[in-house]
Amino acid sequence: MRAFPHKFTFALVLLVLLAGCTGSDIKDNFCGVHINFQYCKCAFHNQYCDSIGMTKSEAKAYVYAQYEAWLDEKSGNKKYGIIEKDGNLHINSKPGDVLSIKTEDLPGWARGQIATVGASIVVVGPPDIIIEGDNNVLLDGLPIARVGDGTAQGGKIVEGSKKIFVNGQPVAIIGGNTVNPIVSGGGVPYVGGPIANNAN
Repeated sequence: MRAFPHKFTFALVLLVLLAGCTGSDIKDNFCGVHINFQYCKCAFHNQYCDSIGMTKSEAKAYVYAQYEAWLDEKSGNKKYGIIEKDGNLHINSKPGDVLSIKTEDLPGWARGQIATVGASIVVVGPPDIIIEGDNNVLLDGLPIARVGDGTAQGGKIVEGSKKIFVNGQPVAIIGGNTVNPIVSGGGVPYVGGPIANNAN
């Protein structure tokens, strides 16, 4: 029987080791550290599946999705969630998902700046409020308002942050201005004004 050359044997062993790196890295550096160990036990050993309410294949897909997100965040390539980079703040939801965050999740410098649906506006005439926002990103339970979103009186938000963005659009800010083209029955224009404060 012909023996395999030493170089071929070494290459084969190296290939096997490299193929196992991803699973090993997940189990050693991710499972039980950045994700509940039960998901990994279900995904790789078919254990605890009843406890987490998933099949083995569902758990495996979930673990790998969370692992990829962790790798992206670790490498600075995070795409979704709250991302602070180069002095700017990006708040991005995954396509089709709703991202729900709280004020305390934001960096200190951004707290108290972002306007949400329900925020009151100081105007000449009847009180006005913001009625439009990004329904995929909720701050303290309310959609974050953006430049271009509307108010109850038909006005529009025209001033936003130059440093905070929600799904790529500038957020409306407390103190930012609105405009209002509506004229009342008495011929008095509903002049827009600054956003005063959030409802919550």
